Amino acid sequence: MKINEVSVKLVREKSFYDQEKNDSPDKVVKLVAEKFCDMDCEHLLILNFDTAMHFINYSIASKGAIDKSVVCPRELIKTAILSNAQNVILVHNHPSGDPSPSATDVEVTCQMKEAFNFFGIKLTDHIIVTPQGLSYSMKEKGIIS
Repeated sequence: MKINEVSVKLVREKSFYDQEKNDSPDKVVKLVAEKFCDMDCEHLLILNFDTAMHFINYSIASKGAIDKSVVCPRELIKTAILSNAQNVILVHNHPSGDPSPSATDVEVTCQMKEAFNFFGIKLTDHIIVTPQGLSYSMKEKGIIS
């Protein structure tokens, strides 16, 4: 009888360099702006932070179509847990140039906040960015408290 052993490892890939506390949507947008500038379809990033909101790492959680992206809560939570994150911020782009969230964006954000809370991780914000540099913070608009 053969039983395969498995292990989970954190693999570090290309990174941003940032030592500042990332406590405002503007700082986060500045941090990820270059990542999103040329994307022609929706991408969702999860940014992982420690207890003091210092950046740990990021992961591309989803690549979608021009107007939508499929989100798997399990993959988002797995990334945060493996990174030992206390706080997370979701960021996705709207290639259309309109940073306003769709009803689905808001619904998924509320669901993800509950899912992260279950694991003791705080969803601090969900930010939408555009190629033109516009952004929308769900925290600033009161969708995330």
